[in-house]
Amino acid sequence: MFWNRKKKQTNRPIEPIQEWYEIIPIVGGNLPRGSYGVKISKGPYKDLVIKFGAVSVDGKTDNRTNLRYEYDFVFVPTELEGKELSDEEETTFHNFLGDVLANIMEAAVLNESKDVTIQPEEK
Repeated sequence: MFWNRKKKQTNRPIEPIQEWYEIIPIVGGNLPRGSYGVKISKGPYKDLVIKFGAVSVDGKTDNRTNLRYEYDFVFVPTELEGKELSDEEETTFHNFLGDVLANIMEAAVLNESKDVTIQPEEK
């Protein structure tokens, strides 16, 4: 595991999830103007850009809230094109995206946003 996931511990230094991604505007394609995506900035999926779609929160199981989400690939770096992931790699990737989405949603709640729209933070 390469980011700070509360349940997993590693002997490597761990970094907060927000250091592993950035929110960027998406230009072109068939997406509406003003669309934003999430660009992975480190690790094995560096430079991959995704756009989250529908998000839902299911009831709790084992004291955990389940977050369900859809996403689309906006940009796939050449070195990742056609790469097949093992079951473990796929689980790790989906957990990573879930952690990114949860971090974005948490930041929106802390900023008292009524609409959780993915867009860059104001600086």
